[in-house]
Amino acid sequence: TRITVLAGAGLSAPAPTCLPGWWALNDAVLGALGGAIERLARRPGISDDFRDAIRQRRDSTPFLMPDLQAQLLEDELGPDYFRALSAVDSGAPNAGHVLIAALARQGRLAAVLTTNFDGAIERAFEALGLAYQRYASPEDFELLGDGTASIPIVKIHGSADRPDTMVDTLRQRLHGRPASLEQWMHQHFVRFPTLGLGFSGEDLQYDPDYLAIRPAIRDGARFRFLVRTGSTPSVPIQRLVAEFPQHVSTGDGDLPGWLFQVADALGVQHEIPVPAEIDEEVVARTRAAVAQRLDESLEGWATSLGPMAALNAVTSLLTAAGHRHVADYLLRRMWTSYRAPTDSSGPSYARYLHNYGEILLREGNLRNPHDRESDLISWKHAADRDPWQFFARAAEQGGAEDSLARSILCHFLSGANVAAIAGPAAALLDTITTPREEGASLPRALIDATFSLAELLELIGLGQAALPLLEDAYRSSRKLGDEYRRATAAWRLARNLAFALDGSTDSMARVTLLAEESRAIASRLGLPEADAGAALAEAIVA
Repeated sequence: TRITVLAGAGLSAPAPTCLPGWWALNDAVLGALGGAIERLARRPGISDDFRDAIRQRRDSTPFLMPDLQAQLLEDELGPDYFRALSAVDSGAPNAGHVLIAALARQGRLAAVLTTNFDGAIERAFEALGLAYQRYASPEDFELLGDGTASIPIVKIHGSADRPDTMVDTLRQRLHGRPASLEQWMHQHFVRFPTLGLGFSGEDLQYDPDYLAIRPAIRDGARFRFLVRTGSTPSVPIQRLVAEFPQHVSTGDGDLPGWLFQVADALGVQHEIPVPAEIDEEVVARTRAAVAQRLDESLEGWATSLGPMAALNAVTSLLTAAGHRHVADYLLRRMWTSYRAPTDSSGPSYARYLHNYGEILLREGNLRNPHDRESDLISWKHAADRDPWQFFARAAEQGGAEDSLARSILCHFLSGANVAAIAGPAAALLDTITTPREEGASLPRALIDATFSLAELLELIGLGQAALPLLEDAYRSSRKLGDEYRRATAAWRLARNLAFALDGSTDSMARVTLLAEESRAIASRLGLPEADAGAALAEAIVA
């Protein structure tokens, strides 16, 4: 009998690998970003306060799970976020990695599928002189099942040495893995029994069908998951066991010892010694050394981002954790005190200007009452609180369509007539409605720009013209797996439709469904604005 191994972070936790799990890695990233802000503000304790605030929200509510935090960070940092994760690597396989390689040498292993970024399993195969074929990118996944005789090592979420392949955000998970990978995993799970080693199942929390596990079980696949001694299975694993008791089971134990018991039960002959009890002091020193290397790497990463990017990331997380007042304070202080001339350029600065503009827009400071020629000092003081100025600068600095759309909206709200905004609004509208390849989605910046343009059209009495824009934003958000934008698109679309109800049952039903969809996402992710928007749409219908 050949088996498949589905490995999670727990496989790389035992010594000497000693890599952190998902939650611990998340904490380390928070610490690095907090440290960058502490150095910027020159206020000791900010780093700990920031990390504690985010962890309290994460650990005491269902909101702000690590994959959602990762999405918020990617929104602010782009590909630079994944450079942080490349620090999670090790060239020191433990006995579990080596025993998996021994199973392959005995012909008892069909494949290794792992959500881990590290290369410890590859190093174990190399140590035993075994051939393997690694698959880590969408291009690689297209080659799965091409008939190679080597054992496939499938890096489901990418590899530490290739940050461009990494998958860590909620949006990426909901978007799904490539169809070629999903199809291959489904077939492989059905064909071979699978051992889940160090795999918590948390990846299935938001989408139960993620990674093709549940669909494969429906078609007869068999899984046995290791549950660490003294702990309980995660909710997704409990659900699988309850729903498919004949096909899914759990076993209590610890790695790597439990895997040795499995090998013995399979009658696998190997020369890998069962690891003796390792001195706890030695393990503690090893873990401390690995953690220190990780912290040093992440500190270097956070410093390399620059002050503006680090601040954008920290304030995004603080806002999501319900500490908008603290985020606003830091954004203000950056403008008045923290920034240096070297900080005032580039994409991160443009993003900062946009984020600061959002504060000022919420405050409603939309008109500058002073004349620049006669009272420059008063005019400049007021301009520093004018959201139109900040969005316009952001658009000039970074060219982002969402900032441009915000500046157009603010210009209108500040008193400009329709003729004054018609030109730039029409040009942006052309960009949004330019035909795309069939099935292609609007990028995130254009989705956000759509929301601002739709709001503008509704304000000037052209709400019906906003409808196709919102429909496109809604479809694109769903396709991208972006729950934040999907919730916003759903309630905005519901509100637009509600204002134009024709009294038909179908129209009212769609408004209700969109509002319920927005509210459901709001309850999962803690989005009060989406919840309020959904309530408004329902009130209009009523």
